[in-house]
Amino acid sequence: ANLELNIKSNYLLNLDSEEEGSVCIGCAGGVDMYLDKELQIIQKEGSFYEISISGLPGGHSGVDIDKEIPNAIVELLKFLEQNGCKIATISGGERINSIPANAKAVVWAPKELQSSDMVSVKSADAMPLVLVEPKEFLEFSHGILEWSSSFNVANSSVNFALIDIDSKGAKISLSYRSLDNAKLETITQNDKAKFEELGFSVELQDKYPAWKPNNNEFTKLVERALTKVYGRSKSYVIHAGLECGLLGDKLPNVKMASIGPNIFYPHSIREYTEIDSVDRVYSVVKEILEQID
Repeated sequence: ANLELNIKSNYLLNLDSEEEGSVCIGCAGGVDMYLDKELQIIQKEGSFYEISISGLPGGHSGVDIDKEIPNAIVELLKFLEQNGCKIATISGGERINSIPANAKAVVWAPKELQSSDMVSVKSADAMPLVLVEPKEFLEFSHGILEWSSSFNVANSSVNFALIDIDSKGAKISLSYRSLDNAKLETITQNDKAKFEELGFSVELQDKYPAWKPNNNEFTKLVERALTKVYGRSKSYVIHAGLECGLLGDKLPNVKMASIGPNIFYPHSIREYTEIDSVDRVYSVVKEILEQID
């Protein structure tokens, strides 16, 4: 974001992609939204429970957003709403850029609660309640907002990434992505206004632009190098952020492409790379350099 260099090259090869044998020609831009709100506190007698959901698959908040991976925060809020619970504390999520795999809460319940395959329930000591209903937070979007039929990928999405509610107040973190910079601005500004009406203070941070898909002589050169090494190649657009988005803004005349080794389940505890594919991608890089020379 702060790069100030006199780049003389005509080409930039990014090595942050996750599918060998393919060349990425465009990516989503994004912005993170942080919400904060003070809450009223009351005391209530009755049964309190500690509710938790843990060990869900998680995943990348961009490339995995269309894979119907359950969001632990959303699933926990649904359980609390269905059982008429009132919140004392709730926390969930791991990082702003990953689909939450874990969430837990201490709640008051009007009836005895039972564990299920996904939800763990155990008794808890009474706590002061924060005056907020689970339903209020179920109105926060999560998932695909718009699909791109042109590139067969999510065009715009939002990840309900983090939640932290206790007697000090409510803190929410959301991550937005879009292949269209104007669409990203419209979605985030509309949501910002909606959340401010609900009494939240809202801050937008870490905004980065989309890399507009572009097939050109350099991407075709990269495809030829891939074909020489793999016997095949294809181009695609990814619903995630690559450095090309920011660099493209600063270097509008530099033609860009992105390749990389096989990386599976990025931004999750299952993430791993296929080591042999790193060697093959190295061969592609050498072939690209030879073709440029």
